[in-house]
Amino acid sequence: MTSSTGTDVSRETSVEPKDRPEHLARAVDAATMESELAAFKDPKLARGLIESIAKLSPAGGATLMEVCGTHTVAIARNGIRNLMPEGTRLASGPGCPVCVTSNRDIDTVIALARVPGITIATFGDMTRVPGSTSSLLAEQAAGRSVQIVYSPLDALTLAQQNPDREIVFVGVGFETTTPLVAMAIKRAAAAGLKNFSVFGAHKNMPGALEAIINDPQLKVDALILPGHVSTIIGAEPYRFLAEKYGIPGVITGFEPVDVLQGIAMIMRQLHEGRADIEIAYARGVMPEGNPVALAAIDEVFETCTALWRGLGEIPGSGYRIREEFAQFDAVRRFQPDVEPTQDPKGCRCGDVLRGIMAPNECPLFRKVCTPEKPRGSLHGVKRGQLRRVPPVLLKRKQALQHPKDPSSRGPSDYLRMFHVKHSFDRLGYVDPAARRRGKFPKRYSFQLIVQSLCSAARSCSVLCVHELPFCFHRYTEREN
Repeated sequence: MTSSTGTDVSRETSVEPKDRPEHLARAVDAATMESELAAFKDPKLARGLIESIAKLSPAGGATLMEVCGTHTVAIARNGIRNLMPEGTRLASGPGCPVCVTSNRDIDTVIALARVPGITIATFGDMTRVPGSTSSLLAEQAAGRSVQIVYSPLDALTLAQQNPDREIVFVGVGFETTTPLVAMAIKRAAAAGLKNFSVFGAHKNMPGALEAIINDPQLKVDALILPGHVSTIIGAEPYRFLAEKYGIPGVITGFEPVDVLQGIAMIMRQLHEGRADIEIAYARGVMPEGNPVALAAIDEVFETCTALWRGLGEIPGSGYRIREEFAQFDAVRRFQPDVEPTQDPKGCRCGDVLRGIMAPNECPLFRKVCTPEKPRGSLHGVKRGQLRRVPPVLLKRKQALQHPKDPSSRGPSDYLRMFHVKHSFDRLGYVDPAARRRGKFPKRYSFQLIVQSLCSAARSCSVLCVHELPFCFHRYTEREN
């Protein structure tokens, strides 16, 4: 496939000197790389793909489900849902590993945090997810030791620097993060670390896909398959979808042209009446996957039955630490006293994750379920519902105007509502008298606030319209 400038968007341009090792042979200069990446946002190419989708789409419509959180964000950010022909529905599946983590697993992590001498090392997005009666953020406020890390290797470093503390890393994720946790465990074993362990809640994607296909409430005609996961596992684990169930699937990248190309390839399969597993993300995914990463997973983990939020127990869909590395299994090591699991009444996060309903169709949405006090794992609204808006200067008179229909609100509307209902001075950024006069310090002018929010919206993988205040909070904290 070529762009309007003749650039082949399915491969990289490279120079391969014979005297260099094979893994270093692909050298791409900055200008070439920029040109290659620009091709994946080529408007002419995008319009051509949109026309192809319209021509090939089935007359009766079709339901395509993406099962990757980053795809959900890319589709929403680029307005791709609005570009689909009539009758074609893009449904969001269980693509966020944090969202599908069950209450039982979260309760177990909270129980571990309450054990004296333990420090919980976790990714930041896990801290606000509520369990039955608490969350990691609440436990931290109560005096428990909770540290945010950016990699399992950071947790290893934390263990080396604090030999008097037990460091428990919360391992949550699909096949993309599982190899990193496996390598961390292997390094801990090689270094003889006695104060490092892992709570494993890792899951694999193929098991969840089979559960979705067999769901009688959800009719899926094709699947937009995850790009990140597939860089690890390749294309073969999805083959059963086509061979056993007759469901087409295309592994897709994350730029606008990537997503549209994947949808166009799916439509072609539906138009021709065939089912196959194809790769549109050829620059990132090999059919066989990543053998080194797969070997690390197989060495440290074994498959097991896993409990998914919204999907229940799925045999073979989870990973647990093998017996040879049992000393690094936090649950076996500490055997925490876990409280009885309680699911929040009225919460429909499971149905949202299955693609049966939209976030704003949940009866708790924006009523009792808010970002400040979420009732489920989706923080009041599912990720990716954010529409991209350009950074603009909002005038004060506009701050009092917003649509009454929640489903029609965009980021600008929520920003104006936040400005009205949650004055910036409460967070310590604007003097109350200055706010009443409509004057803001130059450093934190309203224009800068809007610009920062829009910038964060384009880069945050779990951002939603309801989380804009928190995005603002993080930004200003970083600035200070």
